Amino acid sequence: QWMIEGEVERDPRGFDVSRFGDWTTPGYTVPKVIENYQMRFSVSYPNEERPAARPFRTTPMYETFDNMGAVWGQQYGLEVVNYFAKDDEPRYETPTFRRSNAFEA
Repeated sequence: QWMIEGEVERDPRGFDVSRFGDWTTPGYTVPKVIENYQMRFSVSYPNEERPAARPFRTTPMYETFDNMGAVWGQQYGLEVVNYFAKDDEPRYETPTFRRSNAFEA
């Protein structure tokens, strides 16, 4: 399709291995591959954060934000703050197709 029509129907970036940088070591990749294999027939929820190989890369502010109640997500192996939980809230987002506990945060 790409060679014949000059463009693709779907975005091929998910197949491009060059999107992974030097930070993708076996210590990150192997647990993520195992996790993805185990979860392949599971229901995926919006905003679901899977735990394998985490935290892998953090910023200098990680401990400060963690002490402030950060609920963490992961982008390209880097821990990022999704939102800050209140003192009486759980430090994770409940997987759901409706409004999660993050809605009130």
